[in-house]
Amino acid sequence: MQTAQKNSVFGSQGVGNLAPERAVCIRNISDYSPFGVSLDGRTIEGDRYRYGYQGSERDDEAKGSGNSYTTFYRQLDPRVGRWYGIDPKSTAWESPFVSMGNHPLLMNDKFGDSTDFYDKEGNLLKHIEDGSNAKFKLKGEGNTLHYSFDGFDEKQNGENHINSTVAIQEQQNLNMENPSLQQNADGYNETHCNQSAQCIMRTVSSYTNSNVLIMGNANSMFKQFQEGTNTNYTEVSKSEAIEFAEAGGLAFVLYNNPNGHGHIASFSVGNNINKGEVANIGPKKYTGFVKLNNAIGKRKDKKYYIMPESLNDKQIQEVTVKPNY
Repeated sequence: MQTAQKNSVFGSQGVGNLAPERAVCIRNISDYSPFGVSLDGRTIEGDRYRYGYQGSERDDEAKGSGNSYTTFYRQLDPRVGRWYGIDPKSTAWESPFVSMGNHPLLMNDKFGDSTDFYDKEGNLLKHIEDGSNAKFKLKGEGNTLHYSFDGFDEKQNGENHINSTVAIQEQQNLNMENPSLQQNADGYNETHCNQSAQCIMRTVSSYTNSNVLIMGNANSMFKQFQEGTNTNYTEVSKSEAIEFAEAGGLAFVLYNNPNGHGHIASFSVGNNINKGEVANIGPKKYTGFVKLNNAIGKRKDKKYYIMPESLNDKQIQEVTVKPNY
């Protein structure tokens, strides 16, 4: 893991063609061991930058430079990968002093609280550390199965705040695992791109004050997007849609086919970005987290839309198994 800060002017003559007032240099850079110890010979500290490993604030007065980090609930000793205090939501299967579940390359523990996902009977399916007390519960059946906001669990000691990125991420995952959204689910060799997008819309509608659901097949949805029937969406460029999704917001790509079936897919968000650019439901060969041009052919005219209200900035980390049903 590496962090860097660049913000200082240097050199009275400037750098290259840059005027002195425009020139910058790196003042702080750090490479870390898995649990957060700064590596010798790979750390530059030009000034006292307050933050380091996983964005946590350094507490150099406690144990020396880089040997203690302060988070919302407790302090971390990166030399041993253990917390000084117990986990406010400890579990029976591990020590309450364990940090990052002993998997620091896969997990972080910046906030110490979570978003939880439940099945219809209230059984916990997934627990995600993201700074939120939010609860989501399965709702609907078959090709309408989706997560719906179900209030806050203040026993988690986090914030009564909905992490939209996590909600979209987990609905994308649920779509991939839902047999009712796979090709030929109804026995007609049909595909379900429109219904998968509508499931995501239902999830987002459950925690916003807006009805973001657009019904119909992909061509019909394309027309409604273009005509601005639902004012919660804004047309953008391809690069803007990608950037918006990378920031954690809801972004769609659509194709209208005047001679047949169109297509709609959502851009991957959160941890799903590492799996593929687009969360695509369609023909079996191209269902999954895939490249954009595998979802909709390179030469096809695509349109891009975002939902501005869906964007927030909470960090996420999955810590338990995927849903089973």
